[in-house]
Amino acid sequence: MAQRRIAAAVVPLVLVPCMALAQGAGREKLPPWQLEKKPELIRLSRTSQLVDYRGAGRYYSPLVFEYLLPSKVLTARLETTVKTSGSFTVRFDQAPARTYPGRPEPEWQVGDRQAYLIRIPQEAMAEFLNDARTSKDLMFRHQFGGTPFDVHYDLTGLEKEFAPLAEACGIGAATPRAATASPAKAPRPSPKPDRQIGPWLVRESVSTVDDKLIVVVYGLDKLKKVEMYVRCRESAIEAFFVQTPSGVFMADKDKHVTFDVAADGGEPVRHKSPTTPLYEAAFVGDGRAFVAWLAGKKTMTLTYTPWHKPGLPDVVKTATFSLASLDAALKPLLEACPAPTN
Repeated sequence: MAQRRIAAAVVPLVLVPCMALAQGAGREKLPPWQLEKKPELIRLSRTSQLVDYRGAGRYYSPLVFEYLLPSKVLTARLETTVKTSGSFTVRFDQAPARTYPGRPEPEWQVGDRQAYLIRIPQEAMAEFLNDARTSKDLMFRHQFGGTPFDVHYDLTGLEKEFAPLAEACGIGAATPRAATASPAKAPRPSPKPDRQIGPWLVRESVSTVDDKLIVVVYGLDKLKKVEMYVRCRESAIEAFFVQTPSGVFMADKDKHVTFDVAADGGEPVRHKSPTTPLYEAAFVGDGRAFVAWLAGKKTMTLTYTPWHKPGLPDVVKTATFSLASLDAALKPLLEACPAPTN
């Protein structure tokens, strides 16, 4: 959520025999579904809405269903032109979202083109395919440069267009999702305008994953060299530091950044946590525990090491934050991300 930065790849979702599926089974105007038939395969695809990757370019990302006749295997994949890493989330219409593990290693590379595997577990494929055939919208959230991006697909007409693949694969008609008997959903929250509480800015938005508030509290150190962010998003609290106006942190071979924080002259506490792919952020390991540790404090000192060429000595820097009014600024964040009850 940082305002600035924290801010050709083929991404296959799954490879699974067709018979396994038979057991479980206001935006821009986009081109219709494209059906392609060859002796060795049947392919159905449609592009996504345009996504702006904030300085990395604006790209479409096709959704592709492909049936390979010789092997009798149906695949589904998302194609993106930016490197993606970590876990990813899918959400159909307004149904609950599902998150799956990803892998950062490219599957193949030819010149500048790379493919990054994001694979739906085999046991989830039948549910994924049935949801796709009975929904109007698919949202795919993935990470690029440490920032989550949402890619949307219009699934209108998929059930009809999917018929050649369903016939070839031996899959019957999709099963309509039963009306839920769970309690009515809470009304979608209305974010409050940005507001300043002491030296801290509080910003609210609504998550596209769970329709709950995202609350971000951030501010600068006294010399305006480092920003501190605390974010509540989808029931999780994250805290991290960013050098301003630009800069990266020294990281080890495992892409972990080490830094120390001390409050009110007390003993420093060391943190060592994964950073973003470009080393732009220094994350606190446990955001909720960090917020509890900050409660009631007046000042905080961050000691960190900016990036330097390997072989040169570390140049350690210090940033001091006034924590005045931070407890008040964090109040809406803690209300949006209350502590678990069990």
